[in-house]
Amino acid sequence: MAMNFATSTHKREWLFDAASLEQKYAAAQQAAMDSLRAANDTAQPVDDAPDAKKQKATGDCPITLEDEAQLKLYYQIKLKAICQQQQLPSKVLNAALLFFKRFYSQASCLEHDPLRVMPTCVYLACKVGDVQSVAPCGRP
Repeated sequence: MAMNFATSTHKREWLFDAASLEQKYAAAQQAAMDSLRAANDTAQPVDDAPDAKKQKATGDCPITLEDEAQLKLYYQIKLKAICQQQQLPSKVLNAALLFFKRFYSQASCLEHDPLRVMPTCVYLACKVGDVQSVAPCGRP
């Protein structure tokens, strides 16, 4: 069965221009900040530090979109290093990077820790690439 890229869901759902991708990143970061604020509002304050009040009053995000993009790039490089260290095939590396990028096109690093997402992407890529064994490795 031959795949037709023109009618594929990959083309329809996962190809973005720069502007729409930037909007997705901003929306994901805003959703993460909203959930953090909601969790912070329900939590009991431990101490009344003036800096915490100032940041809560201004509603500033602790990280900019550019900083988050740099953080994602850093973890993509680490993901590549892990796959090379484990001597995984290039199709597994590419699939893991694709899963990582797709996940963070919908989510924010503020909400989901990249150190937990990276091994998940590698594991899923190994399953998709039919790689049977991966030796355990330490943190990047």
